[in-house]
Amino acid sequence: MVSTPLLNWSRRRPDQLLRVRRAGSRYRFDFSLVKRWTDLARANGITHFEWMDLLTWWNAAFAARVYEGDPEEQRLLWRTKPDPTTPHYTKYAGQIGTVDCPDAMGPSRARSSSSCCGLTRFFAGGNLLDRSMFHIGDEPERENIHNYRKARQMFRELAPWMKIMDPFCWIDYAEPDLMDVRVPRTLCAANPGTGPVHLAYYCGNQAIRTSTACWIRHWRRCA
Repeated sequence: MVSTPLLNWSRRRPDQLLRVRRAGSRYRFDFSLVKRWTDLARANGITHFEWMDLLTWWNAAFAARVYEGDPEEQRLLWRTKPDPTTPHYTKYAGQIGTVDCPDAMGPSRARSSSSCCGLTRFFAGGNLLDRSMFHIGDEPERENIHNYRKARQMFRELAPWMKIMDPFCWIDYAEPDLMDVRVPRTLCAANPGTGPVHLAYYCGNQAIRTSTACWIRHWRRCA
């Protein structure tokens, strides 16, 4: 499986493969670079694709950052901001913008609907429906699980074929039917509950604690 930036994922340089143009109140989508990517990946033995976040990180409350035309020109269709009620806001707001953006459940639902129609046609035609996993929002905060539930329901209605896989730090997100594949961080992966298949991940915010705990266990076994 290879990570694939359908929409923009990078904090530094745009890496959005999907080309989007506004036509009045409608949007036109060009999947040519997406197809080039998937064809190249398949030619080199990749069988499955991981499509990066459809909504904003940490809260799944707002539309993702999307560029119009050539992403290198950095012409945003809208501006994005995180949820100011989360602990991450002060620390990370500058990385994803802080001015108004569409509420994922409000006006941008129409945009999501049109994009999901385009995705359905492209994925069905490219034999990608059963070979793709989508992220809604990276590491959603515990207090924002209500946003995630609403977003999951929205995509279930707009694209019932879409399989969801997200990393999370709170066991609350292991509730049944919220994700097709769970990816808890290693600190809460020991008790994932029952339900979908799950993987596990680790990152910097737990490195010292995890590394120390693993070292102590190893030392005890050796002793």
